[in-house]
Amino acid sequence: MTSLKSVVPNVATASAAFGDLSADQQAEIWSRARIRRLPRGETLVLQNTPADAVFVVVSGRFEVRLEGLPAPL
Repeated sequence: MTSLKSVVPNVATASAAFGDLSADQQAEIWSRARIRRLPRGETLVLQNTPADAVFVVVSGRFEVRLEGLPAPL
């Protein structure tokens, strides 16, 4: 399994998105983080599906598509 540290060498910098949380709270989040690599074109989340995770995009691109809209946002 790939370690989070190898993908995000400076976890402290990556934690800026969680800046309002204490260092202990941020450490708890990162200790539970799992790496997920997606092949091009794979769907990560579907609209109207109950949430059970938070995703942090470390590299790459993604599109957001909403039902009823012809083009990605």
